[in-house]
Amino acid sequence: MSKAGPPAGPQVRGSTLAAAVVSRHRDILWGVSLREPYEGISPIAIDGDAEHKAMTITWNDGHQSRLTYEWLRWNCPCAQCAGEGDAPGSLQFTSELQPEQTTLEDLEMVGSYGMTPVWADGHHTGIYTFRNLRGTCPCPTCESARRLAPGSTQ
Repeated sequence: MSKAGPPAGPQVRGSTLAAAVVSRHRDILWGVSLREPYEGISPIAIDGDAEHKAMTITWNDGHQSRLTYEWLRWNCPCAQCAGEGDAPGSLQFTSELQPEQTTLEDLEMVGSYGMTPVWADGHHTGIYTFRNLRGTCPCPTCESARRLAPGSTQ
């Protein structure tokens, strides 16, 4: 059974340099991106600001994401909040968050790929992957880039 995907690309014989260039740029040659948009992007610092209920993540690509605790809680990815399968999450029936739902008690790292906030109301099951946080950064620059991206529905 053959594997679907872009064609193997032109065969280059006798030149390892040319083969490396073709291999390295195959995704560009065939118009298909084989790389995840935020592959290799990771936080180098996470600074909390309890007074303003926000955190700033500084990424290794130089970008900074300012995430309010309210934004984080509304975007909690856990099954209880976001839903699972056909079951809606609790946030779909919530119009306003209570203060204890946006008061951060602790922040636990999950391996090298994410973090789990521990909220004052006891909620602590949402694993926010760094890839997802970087990809959904709410800053005007990132929101504009997502709107302009090919295939965007925003």
